[in-house]
Amino acid sequence: MKDTLSGHELTITRVRFSPNNKYLLSVSRDRQLSIWNRNFDEDESFGLIKLQEKAHNRIIWDCCWFPIEISEKVFITGSRDKFIKVWKINDEEDNIELVNSIKLSTSITSLDSYKSSINGNECLISVGLENGDIEIYTVDEKFEFKLKIKIDNSYLPNEKISRLSFATKNPVDGSKLVLAIGSTDFSVRILSINKSDLA
Repeated sequence: MKDTLSGHELTITRVRFSPNNKYLLSVSRDRQLSIWNRNFDEDESFGLIKLQEKAHNRIIWDCCWFPIEISEKVFITGSRDKFIKVWKINDEEDNIELVNSIKLSTSITSLDSYKSSINGNECLISVGLENGDIEIYTVDEKFEFKLKIKIDNSYLPNEKISRLSFATKNPVDGSKLVLAIGSTDFSVRILSINKSDLA
């Protein structure tokens, strides 16, 4: 099966399937996001839910999904405009809504969410910044952000964070989370985060 999904006007910076593979999300240099519904029929075609113009005021660098155990319809975007935004697909699956946002001190260049909920029913997201910093937030059921950890600079790259990825699980120690970091300084780093620091 081959399909061409049109809509963006400039380079697509990130594409992500939802955890249940039902939705496809893309973000772009054109400041737009697109969200597609995957039809699980014989041809597995995609139907456009929304091409959101001016989703951010600057380039959207990254996006990620909430864990499926919390919601299959909530996703997050991060942009050069310094905003992280939380979006939700409505129940009719014909539109999306912005449910909350937070502005940081510098541009967001990378995002990732942990694949399971923590602290009962919270989403954990790692946020990579243009200045090389990484911050870890929880987002609760009301979509409120809470800063949990600001990673010490001695563990971080010297340039902007280009990619973040949480490991599904730590094969060595269940009390820790593992976060992989890629940077424009050509380094790759693996950090371990104590779950107790996220409570």
